[in-house]
Amino acid sequence: MKIKGTMQLILFILIVVMAVSSIPLYFQAKEARNNKIMFEGMVGHALFQIHSHYDSIKISEPATIDELVNVHERLGIIQGYSETVDFAYHTPLLLPISKSLANTTDRIIFNYYKNQSFSEEDLENLSMVIRESKNIIPLIGKTYYVPEQNSESPKVRKKISGFEDLNELHRRAAGTNFK
Repeated sequence: MKIKGTMQLILFILIVVMAVSSIPLYFQAKEARNNKIMFEGMVGHALFQIHSHYDSIKISEPATIDELVNVHERLGIIQGYSETVDFAYHTPLLLPISKSLANTTDRIIFNYYKNQSFSEEDLENLSMVIRESKNIIPLIGKTYYVPEQNSESPKVRKKISGFEDLNELHRRAAGTNFK
């Protein structure tokens, strides 16, 4: 009789210990879900803004200084959002690209005000900025979003890989030479 009571007491204590120890696990799981939602929301918003701003970069023929200043300002905005994404993934990919493109436009603007016109080299470099601004858009989708998702609400990847194309784009953008 005493053994049966002791076994019941041990079983009761074991159940209580398991119940109490599962409470922190519940809160950890809830916090992990909230962090995932916050990560996806923050990164998703930043990627949407990056995509939108790159997509809006346009220059007419002939190029005007006002359009170039607008492109430079958009690249500045892109840098802010790129910093958020790069920080979230602990991988510097988007910020170096936007900085390289912004440095190029900054140099073109400097040359324009110095010479009061665009040189042939400046126009070539401007063309590269516009081209690479268009080239980066599908690479962002390929690198940061889960494939074959609804285009209305794409799902952000938790981890990124296969970003060699973005590194190559950065090498091209950073390789702009000025005399």
